[in-house]
Amino acid sequence: MLAINFQSSMHFHYWIFSLNLCYCILMKSAYELAMERLEKESPQESLTEEQKELISEIEKKYSAKIAEREVFLRSKIQESLSEGQFEEAEQIKDELSRELKSLRMRSESEKEKVRGN
Repeated sequence: MLAINFQSSMHFHYWIFSLNLCYCILMKSAYELAMERLEKESPQESLTEEQKELISEIEKKYSAKIAEREVFLRSKIQESLSEGQFEEAEQIKDELSRELKSLRMRSESEKEKVRGN
């Protein structure tokens, strides 16, 4: 009787595993269907090699500018904090935030022009 219960238990676990496997397969196909519908509604744009290179150059240029401004202004923030000028440090933090946002927006704008949008 113990062997029968063990076998029944094994069959039950196999059955549950099979159901879970089927569920995963069904979810994958539902996901794939959704992705196909999305592709039909808004197909991805294909870029030429020249466009890809220009976009890469834009990203490099703005990454460098962002890094430069971050290093400079963060050092100014540290300097202000070490001198006890907390209000000035907050102003510089705000300036840093504005400049980074502006640089990112200009980067995206230039990349959109290259894409032709």
